[in-house]
Amino acid sequence: MGKLTLMILVIFYSSIHFYSQEKIELGTYLTENKLGYVTLLKNKKFGFVSYHVSSPYTTMEERKIKKIKKVLDGPSYIINEHGSGIYSFKNNKLKLEFIKPNHPIDSISIKETKTEYKSDSIEVKIIFKSYIAKKYDEDVGYINDIKSNNGRINYNTMFDNFAHFKISKNELPFNLTINENFPLTIRKKTSQEIELFINQFKKITTENLVDKIFEFEKLILLKTE
Repeated sequence: MGKLTLMILVIFYSSIHFYSQEKIELGTYLTENKLGYVTLLKNKKFGFVSYHVSSPYTTMEERKIKKIKKVLDGPSYIINEHGSGIYSFKNNKLKLEFIKPNHPIDSISIKETKTEYKSDSIEVKIIFKSYIAKKYDEDVGYINDIKSNNGRINYNTMFDNFAHFKISKNELPFNLTINENFPLTIRKKTSQEIELFINQFKKITTENLVDKIFEFEKLILLKTE
């Protein structure tokens, strides 16, 4: 084997090794103390939650050791830290940089829908989606508030994944506030379906969060996204 061929092979395998080091699988990881959960999302985003004293994982381990199969009342947990931000990965170390969000909504899409009859009002359907879902295209329901600035709409979805209501065309543009901090204005005189993608890790940000660095090999992959 010639020197040039050998050099090419060395560069090739080195680049593969470097790429594999810098590429990590998206999903939820457990920290070494088994009290923290790091969820790596698309576009370098992450969600983090840590518990005080015990976590769902430590509870599961304890039940396995004690061979407890069923309990009537589930355990309660105290959240120690909760937040979101941007992560980076270098030299087998995962760095979490926390960013306090203005609101928990990552994206919005609006699709016009047709009605078979003429009306002085339009129908609006707001659908909530989240990373909580097993797949990104699944609907997920949990409590969301929708309020209009004029006070006519005060809607709580409870555990539904959507809200449906009518707006008079004379009221347009119609201003809404989602979850107290996300403004949404409906302008077009056509019925529409609005999809809001919520990052549930942004719904709560605890005080005094400090950026963290983890040795990646010490994290335990619990599930992939």
